[in-house]
Amino acid sequence: MSLAHENSWYTNASTGVDTMLPRMLMLGWLPLLLLTLPRAFCALATTLNASQHFHRFRGATQTIKPTTMSGGRQFFFADVNTRVTAKVGAKAEFPCLVYGIDLTNVVISWWKAGEYQELSLGLETRQHRYYLPRKFYEDWTLVIDNIQESDAGFYACQINADSLLEKIFLLNVTSHYTASEI
Repeated sequence: MSLAHENSWYTNASTGVDTMLPRMLMLGWLPLLLLTLPRAFCALATTLNASQHFHRFRGATQTIKPTTMSGGRQFFFADVNTRVTAKVGAKAEFPCLVYGIDLTNVVISWWKAGEYQELSLGLETRQHRYYLPRKFYEDWTLVIDNIQESDAGFYACQINADSLLEKIFLLNVTSHYTASEI
């Protein structure tokens, strides 16, 4: 094995350009690199929106956040409250109203951040506490009965078509008692 081949990891084989990290390590820049990286990651984490946090947590590869798409494409009704607060034991509703949907080619699903299985896929739900009342064709509202503290977090209503479209909701759960009752 030639010396050039042994050291090929320093150079991008297709472009012949030196890679930066191995050079930095050779030059003793490791302490500087270790001090800089945590700041860069903290800055990245603070600039992500709710959808990006949700997908970063789930490891999804694509996020498209529609609210006003037109031209025959699927989209969400934008004027709904995406921050929901419910007491333990109560019911929470996440209003997901979609338009331009042909259910022969599209699947609507609900997800919770941190869980790798759908809460609902089409009209099927995973637990009896979750259901979709479907008051009209465009209504994919998710209802959760008997709210528990573990239900708090981000939820996504997804249109799974040619591209992934989603509406993100945040559920805050409060205790049974108010401050005046304690």
